[in-house]
Amino acid sequence: MSSAAPGSEGPEAKRPRREDTIDLDVGGTPFRTTRMTLQKSPFFANLLACGGEGPVFVDRCPQLFAHVLQFLRTGRGPRCATLAESDALAGEFDFFGLDDSQISLPEQVVLTGQYYWHNSKETAVHAKVEAYLDEGFQIKHLSSFAGMVEAENGVAGCTFVLEK
Repeated sequence: MSSAAPGSEGPEAKRPRREDTIDLDVGGTPFRTTRMTLQKSPFFANLLACGGEGPVFVDRCPQLFAHVLQFLRTGRGPRCATLAESDALAGEFDFFGLDDSQISLPEQVVLTGQYYWHNSKETAVHAKVEAYLDEGFQIKHLSSFAGMVEAENGVAGCTFVLEK
């Protein structure tokens, strides 16, 4: 007779059964998770409904998919370090049918680079800063530095500290 109290189960009961685990090959990187986790994504819910044997191959970026899988497991959106990372993850969330509003940006961003006056480099720096401003960031600090020769040639270094 078992010494466990009725309704209580040992640690092996919490472990998913073999048929409940799914092996994925995402861009050549193996992942293993549960059917229940994957069914939170409309993409995987449709894919799993079709059945099939063996690992499921998904032709996506494995580094980004790791964030998607963590979101499916925890329900907490990833925090991105840059707008580029946020945009890339938003594309992955859209692909898998997930709400990309769960992706959050950092609270503070520091942009540093060369700043050229009156040419395309100036515009490129402005575009990066403006992209953050469009996301609700504010410039908290701006510093620029240039040597005499650089200043005469219209070149300076600059650092923007942006905060949300």
